[in-house]
Amino acid sequence: MRKILISALALCLALPLAARSNQLRFHADGQIKIVQLTDLHYVGDKPAAKKVRALVDSVMRIERPDLVVLTGDIVYARPSDRNMREILSYIDSFGVPFCTVFGNHDDEFGVPRSVLYDIAASFENCVNPPRGDVESPDYTVELLSSCGERVAAVLYCIDSNAHIFDKKGNFVEYDRIHEDQIEAYRARSAAYTEANGGVPLPALGFFHIPLPEYREASASDDAPLFGTRMEACCAPYHISGMFDAILDCGDIFATFVGHDHDNDYVTMWKGVILCYGRYGGGNTVYNNLQPGARVILLREGERHFGTYVRLASGEVVERGVFPDYFTQSDWRTRAEE
Repeated sequence: MRKILISALALCLALPLAARSNQLRFHADGQIKIVQLTDLHYVGDKPAAKKVRALVDSVMRIERPDLVVLTGDIVYARPSDRNMREILSYIDSFGVPFCTVFGNHDDEFGVPRSVLYDIAASFENCVNPPRGDVESPDYTVELLSSCGERVAAVLYCIDSNAHIFDKKGNFVEYDRIHEDQIEAYRARSAAYTEANGGVPLPALGFFHIPLPEYREASASDDAPLFGTRMEACCAPYHISGMFDAILDCGDIFATFVGHDHDNDYVTMWKGVILCYGRYGGGNTVYNNLQPGARVILLREGERHFGTYVRLASGEVVERGVFPDYFTQSDWRTRAEE
């Protein structure tokens, strides 16, 4: 089991570990804008790196987000520490708060997650909390109300780990969110709920590898699907219980992942919105979708969001509001057009 950055005392008191505050808050109009960058697969000395920087430049200048969340597979070659510094330095130069979770590839190139995490946390606009003695901590990012007097929403940033190998070193399957991580999430969620008068705060979850429930939903005739599905969901086969914890806690109403480069769809399973980001890398690894970034428009006090994919060209595709787009109405009560 991986060690979680939450002390025994904090677990007993159910105190959440929150990221450094850069005064992230909803605007006076009740909205906050989040950009999800995923699977940049950045290799600084490859021509594809220019395409990654061009995408980041276009998205940041057009969208002017309040927060950027990088959901893993940020780098894809040695020297991964230099590549990490290079791409995060570029993102940091826009002066926008950002945070990171890692994917299954980030630490494959000789630099452990702990070093990569410290590199990320060293940037002025990174809101990752201090790592302590934990390799890659799970944490929350708090979004304050427009008046700044209370926590109005929470973002859970969770490390979905990497791979499972057999005793001979052969790949078995992608790893999962571990049981101790799930218990830490339950504790943090309970603390926020208690502090909010017993009502779960609206929350989003960000990690890299999709939960097995993404696979269940995409294979079910009963689950709606909006967007592009061009490959099978590469989720773990082991059901860890994270999705059940989300249902039990009642705060996370949508999750955002990467990992599968040819998927960017939004679906819904048991009332939880399951979203893919859009692959953002160049041709350092397989991809059949034009690279882009997912934009998330969250409103204070509401458990739905607007979203779309912004391409490097500036074009917007796959615009929707969820779960509104998945709500079935009585067609007999609609006015004739």
